[in-house]
Amino acid sequence: MGNVDSVEEAFLPELKKMNLILDKGFYKVYESSENNKYDFWFLKSSDNSFEEELKIAADIQKENLPGLAKIENIQQKQFDKLFQKYYCLNILTEHPSYNLREYLQKKTKDNCLTPQQITDLTISITNAQFKLGSKKQFLGYENIYTSDGVIWKIKPFVETKSFYQELQEYQSKNSKQFEMSGFPSPEEFQQGHCDPDRVQIFSFGMLILELITKQKSRDIYLKFKINENLLAERINVLRQQSIYYKGKMIDSVIEMLDLDLVRRPNYQQLYAKLNKNSRIISLVINPEIKPIKNEINLFSEIKQKESEVHIKDAVSKIEQSFNSKLHDHKLKLSKSIWNSKLIDENLTYYGVLENKKYQGQGKLFTKKNELLYEGFFNQGQYHEFGTLNYFNTMVLENSFPYQDLTNIEKYAKWYEGSFQNGKKHGEGRLTLTNQEYFIGSFVYDVIDGYGSFITKDSKKIIGIWKNGKFVSNPENVQSFQNQEINKPYEGLSKINTERSQQLQSQSLDHIETATRNVLSDINQESEQRLYYDDQKTKIKYQGEILQGKKNGEGKLYFENGKLQFEGKFLQDQFHAGTLYNEHPVIHHQINYSLLREVQEKGYWKYYVGQFLDGKKNGQGQWYLTDNSEFFGLFENDLPHGEGMLKRINCDELSANWEQGVLLKLIKGKL
Repeated sequence: MGNVDSVEEAFLPELKKMNLILDKGFYKVYESSENNKYDFWFLKSSDNSFEEELKIAADIQKENLPGLAKIENIQQKQFDKLFQKYYCLNILTEHPSYNLREYLQKKTKDNCLTPQQITDLTISITNAQFKLGSKKQFLGYENIYTSDGVIWKIKPFVETKSFYQELQEYQSKNSKQFEMSGFPSPEEFQQGHCDPDRVQIFSFGMLILELITKQKSRDIYLKFKINENLLAERINVLRQQSIYYKGKMIDSVIEMLDLDLVRRPNYQQLYAKLNKNSRIISLVINPEIKPIKNEINLFSEIKQKESEVHIKDAVSKIEQSFNSKLHDHKLKLSKSIWNSKLIDENLTYYGVLENKKYQGQGKLFTKKNELLYEGFFNQGQYHEFGTLNYFNTMVLENSFPYQDLTNIEKYAKWYEGSFQNGKKHGEGRLTLTNQEYFIGSFVYDVIDGYGSFITKDSKKIIGIWKNGKFVSNPENVQSFQNQEINKPYEGLSKINTERSQQLQSQSLDHIETATRNVLSDINQESEQRLYYDDQKTKIKYQGEILQGKKNGEGKLYFENGKLQFEGKFLQDQFHAGTLYNEHPVIHHQINYSLLREVQEKGYWKYYVGQFLDGKKNGQGQWYLTDNSEFFGLFENDLPHGEGMLKRINCDELSANWEQGVLLKLIKGKL
């Protein structure tokens, strides 16, 4: 913003009565005869008149927000020197006694702040950042200030840089031990598109995490990247501290630390959460702040003039991230055991319960026994990653107008992706009744951000949507090279709303969704592969290999390219995951007392669960071709032990089986 200069005529008059006690380079510290200290900022330029900075300074001075260093005086001047016109801006602000690091070292016991101090710091600095608008800063120990440990401030007009550069410097020196003044965000390591607002939020969140847990956040970066497992452990420690904090304080910090750039709040959202109905007790709460230059500080808005290459890159990363999360989601579900059951007036729930609320992994069925939701819950609401099915939506025959997706949910068939407190929020894929779909960013149920829309004729429109409206120049590209992948979808839009057909299509969709991901899977160069042919044109296996055998996470494909198994392998054998039947035989009169016939004659679609020596063994879920489902114990590929059958238009049946043969009914009738 300019360099410090000793142009006497540009100085404020009051400085002549003060003593210069410190020169920090980009500002100087003066002391008055009353022992009061002030920071003097001198900005000089030949091409910037500082009109914008002057207005911002005047706005800050007028509001006198507790989180910003108080502006005592501002002055703008113009002068000529050697036939060159110069502009200068003089700002005199208060000088807080300590930065955060100094205060912890000199004024606290054991270098710790109290919960109330941390709460006040978080709210004050969030409010200040929100006020600064486009002039927000990367926050660390060196640029958060206080004089008394009660009021916390940042200095306006400080130009800061990302702490990622600081970490890179340590890495270049191969430093084993280092102190960090702030913390980089996960997206900075990916060297892709970064939203500065959310990058700064994550950095601030890591600092607050360190203050609350009293554990060094530096440890999370010791290998010069974010250790996600260690971060998750610290967040669990953070949750345990919630008894010392009021209202939504801890929840807000956890959201600041979300590794997902889309789900993480921006400063506008964080400010609103902390200051409005947060139930947090703090004297610095202020719900009436208006950000500077709000018209150019639209926090969630993405520049419309970004290059096509940049947009393509951003959309590609969202798609890759989504596919990775979808894979992890399916793998976690394959290991789930649904012990608890809760039935209310309209819904049936299988999964974990806490305080009579859905919590963790689970499944939710409608009164008609249709799968409504499968995935994660938090306090009874959809949360993190899951699959939501839609019923009674409108059947769409023509293509949906991608230019306006505000009413797209009226034609939705299912959604796979991220949720936050019951709303679609983050990366996700929304599929329509005509098999068109959108994959990209959602913000509280609204399509907002980078994404791509796949049309009925397999054209892919990539770009940016704002509040559901397309705001960038479209570019159509072929989305699939292998037309065989699209064939299973032909005619699906003709499916009527008969209940049995809905359930059948859901099961087929599960299989074909996995098939559709084959193309993206093949592009992941980091995994090892096996092929059916010497020319390496037909992939057989992709995943982890140890000593020539399939070990760890992987995917096995049939020779026709369809997915056979997805999950964990052990010594070349299936261990835990999802196994698909290559040739399922449709049979509508299955003899449930003789389930061994299901295995022998192929009356099943897929199995999700545990294996031993490559055979179904332990807890599992078996999806049959008559649209019934078996949940229970297996041994040597057959139901063996207690299990439960969910059947169409019939009550649930619980019984004991031995090697696939019914031994004893526990509940229900055949």
